[in-house]
Amino acid sequence: METEKDAQGPKKNGVKITLGYIFGIFMILIYFGMAYLLIFTPLFENTFLEIFRYGIGIVFAIYGIFRAYRQIKNQRYS
Repeated sequence: METEKDAQGPKKNGVKITLGYIFGIFMILIYFGMAYLLIFTPLFENTFLEIFRYGIGIVFAIYGIFRAYRQIKNQRYS
């Protein structure tokens, strides 16, 4: 006998995967956006030292590339 919970299992799993994928893309955009704001705009000019802004901006960009790589890799193998 199949319960209601069992019947919705694959559907809920698909929704989880889709939401996880969308959240991953959203976070990648956030990381690249922060890198852009820190490196190329004067928004944080008065708040942080220049070397700190560039350093953290580069870290955000590298982490965004890493997350994008993992997102593509996981999508390809799932």
